[in-house]
Amino acid sequence: MDGPDILLVFRNPDTLDRIRRLLTSRAFRVTDAALSGGQALRIAGSRNIDIALVGADLRDMPLSDLCQELHDRCGCDVLLLGESPGGAGSPFPGPESGIVRVPRPVTPASLLSALEAASAFRQRLKYLDGEVRRVRETLERRVVAEKAKGRLMAVLGLSEPDAWRRMQKQSMDTGRPLTEVARDILDRYGDDGAPDRPVPSGGS
Repeated sequence: MDGPDILLVFRNPDTLDRIRRLLTSRAFRVTDAALSGGQALRIAGSRNIDIALVGADLRDMPLSDLCQELHDRCGCDVLLLGESPGGAGSPFPGPESGIVRVPRPVTPASLLSALEAASAFRQRLKYLDGEVRRVRETLERRVVAEKAKGRLMAVLGLSEPDAWRRMQKQSMDTGRPLTEVARDILDRYGDDGAPDRPVPSGGS
């Protein structure tokens, strides 16, 4: 599977190695490891890390600061492992918060379950982000084309169908996307209605 890039952050090297072996045996990709919060931030700031697994026994910086920095500044989700249920405030609501506590006792089953949930949620977000980006790009193309059509109508006195046909013909004749043709029209005609020079018609 094309899974997330995982960073392990544990003070105890033996714990880190055990978790690394568990995850790799389940085909998760452990990209890097750190023995302190500071080292984790340096790694996450310079590499593409999707999920950080953080042990609750770190001592070099407050866990809340580390988790927020990893999530907010480095853009990775955080699983905080082994924290006492009442140890650091109320639990985060779930994977949608970007920081999830896995309370003691942390078992292989609970760890894998939390990691799979975080991974699935992150994949869903990536898909939705892609969909939003595609919709935005489509809308932007339509806005440019509509605006160019309006400029042709206003400046050359064309009807709406004739303006569209003019743009489409130029696109077909030149082999360029309609959006590029529309941008050329806007570059030539601007927004104030007075053209600097004629717009190529592609023969129409």
